[in-house]
Amino acid sequence: MVFCSFPAFITLRSNMLFQVSLGSKELFHSNFLAWLFDSYKSLAHELFLPFMDGSFEFLSEGSFVDREKGNTDLRLNYVNNRHVVIENKVKSMPYKEQLEKYAKNTGKDHCYILLSLIKPEFIDASQSYQGENGTWQYLSYGELASRLQSLSGKYKTTIEKKDLHYLEDYIEFIAALDAFAKCLKINFKEDPFDFYGGTIYLEESYNEPYLRTQDLRMHDLFLKTKYLQIRDYLETKCKEIFPNAFNTNMQAHTGFSNGSANLTVFYQVAKGIQVGMQLQSNHFRMYAQVSGNSKKALAFTTQLNEQNLWFDFTGGATHHNPASIKGKGRIIPGFNSYSGVFIYKYVKLEGYTVAQLMDEFTGNLQLILKRLPKIEKVVYAL
Repeated sequence: MVFCSFPAFITLRSNMLFQVSLGSKELFHSNFLAWLFDSYKSLAHELFLPFMDGSFEFLSEGSFVDREKGNTDLRLNYVNNRHVVIENKVKSMPYKEQLEKYAKNTGKDHCYILLSLIKPEFIDASQSYQGENGTWQYLSYGELASRLQSLSGKYKTTIEKKDLHYLEDYIEFIAALDAFAKCLKINFKEDPFDFYGGTIYLEESYNEPYLRTQDLRMHDLFLKTKYLQIRDYLETKCKEIFPNAFNTNMQAHTGFSNGSANLTVFYQVAKGIQVGMQLQSNHFRMYAQVSGNSKKALAFTTQLNEQNLWFDFTGGATHHNPASIKGKGRIIPGFNSYSGVFIYKYVKLEGYTVAQLMDEFTGNLQLILKRLPKIEKVVYAL
């Protein structure tokens, strides 16, 4: 379990720029860096200089910044038609496919920087991602804070006093944000699955054993980051176990609704027809879905249940007591539903590590594949 330093929370709670950023976390940081480049070009150029090769010609009067150009967050334009493209991720995790698209749209002969609060798994030992359309170099918020701290001292006499205060507050803010982010890294083998409480555990030297992310209005970031890590971990396992099925019929997606993150993993038996699982809060659901047809969804669910093809919660790492399986029974006795087309049962999760929960998913996916011929017969009969 990762323990966190209490001062990071105190800093964030009292930092004015952090409070201002809460409305749009990623836009705030991109806009701040754009302001810095516009106002103090030499400082900003030196900030990103380690990521550039020698072909970038910097002239104060000829360089300018673009926001949201070609879907990228920030683009620093240099006089010889070279660009420093910065993709910024605070509330979400970066995807390789997204980075490839941005680099393809811009061209290979540019500098690509991935500024991300959470370091994605695909960043290699050289702190970069070698893509087909360009190399993305990783910059953490902790390193950004360190570099800005050094440069603010160097350029102190050229920065207006009020702007220096803003910059110092921003450095303090992102250093604390980086410390907060380090608390979000999951130890899959040891960490209990209790993310729905938004709990951050503190170092033993503090009187309080934990804080809740709601206190910082960072609960959405906490949950999204946890669930994205879970999805990435599960995708890696599924690609190993089901190399021919995953990303075709078998898929995993994360979402966020009603203040709660969710993970949905399913096998698409036919167009619009799914058998799957969903994790939300402390509920683990097994579901069947027939998109746009509640009558067929009811028939499909009924047959899966009657033929013991799904909803028995026996395929995972832990077999659940039948008495713990829940459903309100408004459409089918013992089942819940959304809009009549997503019909499910669920159990409440207690005492799982995150790795055990992932075994629960993969075990049930193996069960789907084992029973797939019979499930397909049910579909054909609808």
